[in-house]
Amino acid sequence: MRLIVESITEIEQLLRDTMGLDSAALGTDGVQRAVRLRAEQCGLSRLEDYTSRVRESGEELQTLVEAVVVSETWFFRHIEAFQTLVEWIQTDWLSMPRDRELRILSLPCSTGEEPYSIAMALLDAGLSREQILLDAIDISRPSLAQAAKGVYGDNSFRSAHLSFRDRYFTQQDSGFRIANAVREMVQFRPGNIFSLDLSAGRNSYDVIFCRNVLIYFSHQKQREAAARLTRLLEPAGVLFAGPAEGSIMIECGLAAIPQRMSFGFRMRKDATRTRESGVLKPRGKSPVQRPATVQSKVRPLAHHPAQSPAQTPVPPANTSIPDLANAREHADAGRLNEAEAICVRLAGNPQVNADVYALLGVVQDALGRSSDAEESYRRAIYLDPTHHQALVHLALLADRRNDFNAARRLRDRARRSEEAR
Repeated sequence: MRLIVESITEIEQLLRDTMGLDSAALGTDGVQRAVRLRAEQCGLSRLEDYTSRVRESGEELQTLVEAVVVSETWFFRHIEAFQTLVEWIQTDWLSMPRDRELRILSLPCSTGEEPYSIAMALLDAGLSREQILLDAIDISRPSLAQAAKGVYGDNSFRSAHLSFRDRYFTQQDSGFRIANAVREMVQFRPGNIFSLDLSAGRNSYDVIFCRNVLIYFSHQKQREAAARLTRLLEPAGVLFAGPAEGSIMIECGLAAIPQRMSFGFRMRKDATRTRESGVLKPRGKSPVQRPATVQSKVRPLAHHPAQSPAQTPVPPANTSIPDLANAREHADAGRLNEAEAICVRLAGNPQVNADVYALLGVVQDALGRSSDAEESYRRAIYLDPTHHQALVHLALLADRRNDFNAARRLRDRARRSEEAR
């Protein structure tokens, strides 16, 4: 029994050190099941023998990671991010002096739905293939092979708007095959966020999609990953994270883009990058000035009404509490104390809703007050037991204090709420 525990512990440490994966976030039971399955598939009856195999074989370690982490993706998942990407191109990128293509990174790209969605959104927005350089990276070679093949089943099409499928896919017996014109826009290659050659010769990217992967890392690895991403991001670029990863981005000196539910972030103008870590640090408390919207100088993009998912109107923000949007604006700009003060005032309203406490928790977390943040998140889920953001952030706080069972239960609740939504 002792050898089994030691073997599992060593494998979990290997996952953490080489891939940044936190067994607490993945679920220790899930790691054990994957280890036993892979040992059986390798014809090894003793776990210590399989541990030696994993220790000596990078290929087997990668196969184990793929067995542990089950990717969940579909075309235009969280469509607001693609809407915000197109808006950013319209108001920012097209107005910049430029002598090169638009550089985009999708990491991890899984089986290709995300980078292909990016390509389709930009084509619908009027950009040409020659204007776009789109890199897609994933640790899983089988996923990359499936992405390169470009054939998808019904499970990959869960968007409320599927007109893009009629334009860019051909139905076959095996599923829907993406058009060659789109497939050839994406350059797939293996790698992970901690690879030394992540940029593969690219100096930087204008847009980075790195969504729903940092939640599987320890807090230290989250900061390290965020630092690597900010080093790869152009100063005027935009980074899209997952719904539960906003606090780590704010903690690392980024500011949220105000479009609701886009989970897009930009470098704060009052921040500098530390030479040692690459993490952005604020220089002071001066307010952040948002870039002005360019109007007459920007060439308008071609629109395809009722066709492009990237043009679907964004739902209006919650307006039941008039000052909540104001609190979000302060938080997005890094004015955390002001944002907290507004949230505290709103919390005294008898009509307070869960969104107020969830935002208050994010702000308190970014200010380094974890215990206060936890209390706010708990108040949020008291008001709304299925509040996804509050559940996920509570899970992250449980991870930090090594309460892995609680973290797993909270993530299970968050997963069920996301599926129900």
